[in-house]
Amino acid sequence: MLNVRSAVAAASMVVAAFGAAHAVVIAQYDLTQSLADQSGNGAPDLVNNGGVLTASGLTFGANQGPTWTGSLGAGDEYTITMVLNISDAVGDEDWRKLVDFDDLVLDDGFYLTTDNKFGLYEDVVIGDLVAEGPDDVLYNTDITIVLKRTAAHIVSASVNGVEQFSYQGAPDYGLAESVLHFFQDDDDTSNGEVFNGTLISLTIEDGASAAVPVPAAALLFGPAIVALRRRRQG
Repeated sequence: MLNVRSAVAAASMVVAAFGAAHAVVIAQYDLTQSLADQSGNGAPDLVNNGGVLTASGLTFGANQGPTWTGSLGAGDEYTITMVLNISDAVGDEDWRKLVDFDDLVLDDGFYLTTDNKFGLYEDVVIGDLVAEGPDDVLYNTDITIVLKRTAAHIVSASVNGVEQFSYQGAPDYGLAESVLHFFQDDDDTSNGEVFNGTLISLTIEDGASAAVPVPAAALLFGPAIVALRRRRQG
């Protein structure tokens, strides 16, 4: 029998490859299969922090999301694409961190906001929400998120192909470190801004991918990409 989520994960990686006109895929993970990189580029396995690997993906609880320890070079341009299912609405009036780029030290990054939206938080200079999308977070639904940063320090995100925000910060805003923590909160807020869910697939690109037409065959499996770019917290 066809594992639908496995098919979606595979399709998401195909779509990510077609969508990366100016980016180089450096790591790809199908979490319905394993924690191992499938890009063929020798990227490290994802580090599991207590999640459960199943045929549906990597199911995680509070602060159990995976960690990536590869290299993004200068970290000034990148794209992170993932398929994610957010399984609980508990605490939906609180900040919940999606991606941490500062090795869990600073309270900034890419978040679910107190308004139940997707947004960016900048802690060091501004200390506030700097960008927020218009759409409510969908629960118990596989969604595709694309977060990316350009060399012009523009950080943007889309969900299921709909742009949520585009923000130009300071030159050092959103620079990615070599360690990326997913769905884990930083020490600055006592690791409390978290949620439960399932990560189905993850693609990391060294460069800001450009939108190009997606083959119809790849879309037969439905929404399959979540691309995450750097920064925000709050």
